[in-house]
Amino acid sequence: MMKKSLGLKIVALSILAAGTFTGVALSSTKEKERAISAENGVELSIEKVDRDTVRVALDNVEDIVKSIELSLQVSGDITIKENGVKWANVENAISNYKYNEGEKALDLIVTSLEPLKKEGNKIYLCEIDIDSTKGEGTAPKYKITPKNNDVYKYVTLTDKEKSGDSVVFEDTELSMNTAPTIEFKGKPDGVLTALQGEEFDSSTLVEKGMITAFDEEDGDQVKIEAVNKIDTSKLGTVEAEFKAIDSQGEASILKVPVVVVTEELKVKPTIEGATNKTINAGEAFDPLAGIIAKDSRGEPLDVEVKGEFDTEKPGEYSLTYKAEDRYYNEEVVATKLKVNEKDKPVEPEVPGDPNDPVKPEVPGEPSDPVKPGEPSEPVKPEVPEEPSKPVIPGGQENPNEKEDALVAGESGAGTSGTENTTNKESSSNNNSNEIAKNDVDSSKDTASDKSEKEEAEAKGDDSEKKSTSTVLLIFSLIIGCGVALSGMYKFNK
Repeated sequence: MMKKSLGLKIVALSILAAGTFTGVALSSTKEKERAISAENGVELSIEKVDRDTVRVALDNVEDIVKSIELSLQVSGDITIKENGVKWANVENAISNYKYNEGEKALDLIVTSLEPLKKEGNKIYLCEIDIDSTKGEGTAPKYKITPKNNDVYKYVTLTDKEKSGDSVVFEDTELSMNTAPTIEFKGKPDGVLTALQGEEFDSSTLVEKGMITAFDEEDGDQVKIEAVNKIDTSKLGTVEAEFKAIDSQGEASILKVPVVVVTEELKVKPTIEGATNKTINAGEAFDPLAGIIAKDSRGEPLDVEVKGEFDTEKPGEYSLTYKAEDRYYNEEVVATKLKVNEKDKPVEPEVPGDPNDPVKPEVPGEPSDPVKPGEPSEPVKPEVPEEPSKPVIPGGQENPNEKEDALVAGESGAGTSGTENTTNKESSSNNNSNEIAKNDVDSSKDTASDKSEKEEAEAKGDDSEKKSTSTVLLIFSLIIGCGVALSGMYKFNK
């Protein structure tokens, strides 16, 4: 169904387009409406795109239009190129044209079942490529205007047809030539500054190359004129006007704002860090590193650096830094870049053949550790002998010897004292033996005991031995004294 409907649609539009060129009306004559007066009627717009292309449009079309017929007249030393019509409303529309080269008449038709695209009240129809009928070296002039009879017809979305033989248009002669381009290459914001009360000569901007122009045919050989004179008597903004004119007489206009300021604003900016530099060949160098520029209000400014240098080639190079504020106050600083010779690297000494390394001695097997011997038995203190009996002078025998012996044997006190002394000696010996045993037992500690422990025990043993010897000596003295006193007692008797 869709293919069938589309086919019927195309056939119907084709028949409509063909009928238009043969004089068939787009609708019945009863529904025709004459266009309004030329002053408020449809306008023909011919816009030059480039040197050999123009754009065709109908403006001031208030209706919603689905089909348009338009007849144009071409005059001058030009012709329409083959397949030179490029349609703007091609979507869902059938477009066609017919060009009569003898009459230089161009008939255009666009028809659709849907509304044609509009920009406001303007409907763009097509672009036309033209060609010169004259030789090279000249730029022919031409006009494209409405044709006299049945200039236009269009059909609205409600199938009402409107037509007219009077279309508003500009009778402008065009040139098959590219108009020059003109631009301001001063500051990026495109604003100039003039000091109040001082003369401002716009032509000096052209001489300084701040105003430039280019033409496709003439290149940069374009004449530039300063059109007006700037009045600097009042503070504010005025416009300086410049005109670029090519060899064919086509001109382009450029207007540049000029701000009239007071003396207080004519203060140079400052550039920090722009000093002479010295590097070694091969080192990296950024000419803008550490460079800061500010205007009189402390606002940052762009810095332009000029000059050529080669960091690989020793020598001295000149660099120039420039900063400019919005009022065209500028500061320029000239510096030097010195590139020194590369430092020659010290060549390392070639090492000689290494001597035969001394092989480390293989350590022998460790000797068996000496085990500590058994501690010796402590020396028992000697028991003092009993004092000998006193000798009677003259070599006489003591007549009381037997009596003394009897008395000594019978004396309970003397026996008891001897037994006590013996018991005490035995007890002391037992204590010494126990201390010795303890010493022997302590010497059996394993070799893993710490040295501090051994030293402490050794000191303890010495103290105990000294204490035991002292006790035994005291007891021995007491016993000796006892025996001596006993003998004297008997002797006195």
